[in-house]
Amino acid sequence: MLPQPNFGRDRDPGKGAPDPEGDDPNAKPRKVLRLQIALWIQVVSAVVAGNILAFYAFSLRSATLAELTDIYEGADIEDPAETARQAHDLYQSTNFLASNLAIAGFALVAAIIAAMCAIRFKSRQKSVRWWAVGATAILFIVGMFMSTVFGLYVAPWVFASVLALWWLFSSDIRYWMDGRAAPASPEPREKPERTERAADED
Repeated sequence: MLPQPNFGRDRDPGKGAPDPEGDDPNAKPRKVLRLQIALWIQVVSAVVAGNILAFYAFSLRSATLAELTDIYEGADIEDPAETARQAHDLYQSTNFLASNLAIAGFALVAAIIAAMCAIRFKSRQKSVRWWAVGATAILFIVGMFMSTVFGLYVAPWVFASVLALWWLFSSDIRYWMDGRAAPASPEPREKPERTERAADED
């Protein structure tokens, strides 16, 4: 069973919410590197799948009625000629081309935004985090649609989107990317030194 997400500040805010074993108040949480890896997986997958989908749409559009008829005749279909005609009409329609190109375009634009966010995480700007959330949400939706075309080949993409959204709303990422530098941790007070007289009395 997966652990439940913690949306509160589960670490000391006065120390900038670093990792428990870290002493640097401005320390970068470990999840930032994992988040960047998840974003880059989405970027590469979306670019590759988007280009393949666009090429696939154009290849289906260029298929002739005779070629489609030959394909459906080899399948177990009652009326291959009618099925081929309907498929040919669908592939030649403007809606088929526009819808597939729109989905591929959304994937490419969201991938570009996600790549820019992955590079800009070190700025710790709150807007970068929200842009990353929006791009990841779009990539998750597009990835789910792509699964109907490519099947399990886009499983790493969808899984990376889920992890990225999970980490973007985690407490340490939210606090680290609050748009300002983390406050410095207060220095411990020095113990007063005992005088020589007090030491002799002891």
